[in-house]
Amino acid sequence: MNAFSVATSQAHNISLVTAVATWIVIVVWLWKGGWRIQRRYFIEAALTPFRRNGVVWTSAIVGAIILVAAHQRPAAPAIVGVAMIGILSGIVDGATHRLPNGYSLAMAIAVIFGVGCASVTSSHPVTLILTACGGGLLWAIPAWILNRFEGGLGYGDVKLAPVLGFMLGSVGLDCAVGGFLLAFVAAGIAAMWRLIVGAGGTDSRMPMGPWLIGGALVADICWGIVPDWM
Repeated sequence: MNAFSVATSQAHNISLVTAVATWIVIVVWLWKGGWRIQRRYFIEAALTPFRRNGVVWTSAIVGAIILVAAHQRPAAPAIVGVAMIGILSGIVDGATHRLPNGYSLAMAIAVIFGVGCASVTSSHPVTLILTACGGGLLWAIPAWILNRFEGGLGYGDVKLAPVLGFMLGSVGLDCAVGGFLLAFVAAGIAAMWRLIVGAGGTDSRMPMGPWLIGGALVADICWGIVPDWM
């Protein structure tokens, strides 16, 4: 086994261990008190909040699936963290049109940790950090601009966008651009479908959080596969 193979194997092992550790930490955090964050948003919207078991089990199952699918991807802890917390944040946003700040902060911590782990095992750590920052800007600037328009992105989306862009930027700037476009194309198709079936009017707002989070996860997990096909 040559030196490159050994280094790759060690990087994959570190990625797996840190991703599993992230999964465990988030499950414990949700069980201890993180599950309560969603309660305020549902109650303020006159909706029934989720119970602790539902929140923890949903997050744990989604995280386990993503862990298996993405444990060898760069910054795997970031993907696991965004998936586990993002599923909760997306559900809250879909029901209340608000992204919980506590969940966005938790995703930010997971992403920073994941990118940090990726930089430790990378042969070009400075380049990785710089491209991650570039990805954050590629998501943050358009999100901020769209927030300036009436009916555009909400402040919760603007705060979450650089977190997701930073994660995708650790894979590459092309991945960051692709994930951003994927999120908005998917959201646009969903909006058109809502109009077709009469589920919403031209003046109705659609929550973007689930699409931003979903687009980022799909892009991060699949980006090492799709470009090779093309």
